[in-house]
Amino acid sequence: MTIFSRSSQSSKVEALNRAIDSDYESIYRHVRRLVIDHDDARDIVQETYLKACSSIDSLKSPEAVKAWLFRIATNLALNALKSGRTRSLVSEEHIPDVAEDAPAEPDPRLSFLDRAILQLTPAQRSIFDLRHFNEMSFKEIAGIVGGSPDTVRVVYHQAKEKMKRFLTAVASSTA
Repeated sequence: MTIFSRSSQSSKVEALNRAIDSDYESIYRHVRRLVIDHDDARDIVQETYLKACSSIDSLKSPEAVKAWLFRIATNLALNALKSGRTRSLVSEEHIPDVAEDAPAEPDPRLSFLDRAILQLTPAQRSIFDLRHFNEMSFKEIAGIVGGSPDTVRVVYHQAKEKMKRFLTAVASSTA
C-alpha cells in the first residue's frame, strides 16, 4: 500500500510508507475501539493516511512516524465522536467484536470486557487502548493525546478503576 514512488522519497516519506505497511492493523483496531463501527473506523484510518500524506512536512522526525499516525487517528476519531459523525450508537445489545480472528463462540468474559470498555469516556478509552492493547508508555501516550505523562497515568488508572467497578457489579449481579 505504498503511497509514493521509491525513487524520489525522503526519509520521512519512506518512514511513512513503512508505517502504512506495518502499522495499519494496530491503528485500525485502535480507531475501531474508539468509534465502534467498522465503516467509521475504515473511513477514519483512510482519512488519517490522507492527512499524513498531505502534511508530511510537519513530521518532526522519521522515527516518530508511528506516534504521529496514532495522534492523527486518535484526534480524528475523537473529533468524529464529538461531532456525531459516527454511524452507530453503542448499546449493550450491539457490542462489536473488534478482534479479526474472533472464535465463532465468543468467550463470555470478552463481552464483559467489551461492555466495561464501553463505560469509559472516549478519552479514557483512547488512553486505555494505547496503554493496554498497544503497550505504549505513558510518555508515548502523552505525545499522542496531548498532556503530560502524569495526567495520562491518572486517566489510565481512573479508566481501570471504572472498569473494575463495572466488572465487579456485573459479576455480583450474575452470581
